[in-house]
Amino acid sequence: MVLTVTALAGSTAGGGYVTVAPGGTAQPPTSNLNTNDPGDIRPNLVVVPLGSDGSIDLHLFRTDDVVVDVTGYFTDATAPVSTTGRFRSLTPYRETDTRTPFGFDRFGGPGTRSIDPLSVPSTAIAMAHNMTLVNNDAAMFLTAFPAEPRPFVSSANASGPNQLRAAAAFTPLGSGSMRYYSMAPTDLVVDVTGYFES
Repeated sequence: MVLTVTALAGSTAGGGYVTVAPGGTAQPPTSNLNTNDPGDIRPNLVVVPLGSDGSIDLHLFRTDDVVVDVTGYFTDATAPVSTTGRFRSLTPYRETDTRTPFGFDRFGGPGTRSIDPLSVPSTAIAMAHNMTLVNNDAAMFLTAFPAEPRPFVSSANASGPNQLRAAAAFTPLGSGSMRYYSMAPTDLVVDVTGYFES
């Protein structure tokens, strides 16, 4: 299962974490995402096998709430043989950076921008990308999505101004393009790491 898991830190001082595991299995000695201060909001892309009953377990430490968005799944050996959906890894490629003349302009407030990724074939159906919020003006979220209507989920979050926050995602492409919605003024850096074949 492919998930975007967002941790909302509790009021207790000190770092917290979330660990995602197959349902019904022991908690592994690792974390999938970590928080710092009280009120911190952190998302991360998580790829996790399902338990024998099709479930996952969430283990929270100093985390009051968690949001889990399902973004995809991988098939197993029982699926018909096909190249559709096959993942192709790329050498990381900087697709855009609003701090430079080569990207689109800095987000000025709530709004959506669209890019046509140069690093993936026009036939790609989805993209693996890392989004970094830079010089944000306020607590905010960013959503990557293929086409309107915009989904009610976030891909990256900042819990305050002037935070440097990165988050990875697997996101479908809409007619070869990707849309990014920002709820507050910010710079955005997008690095592409791979794509899924049609």
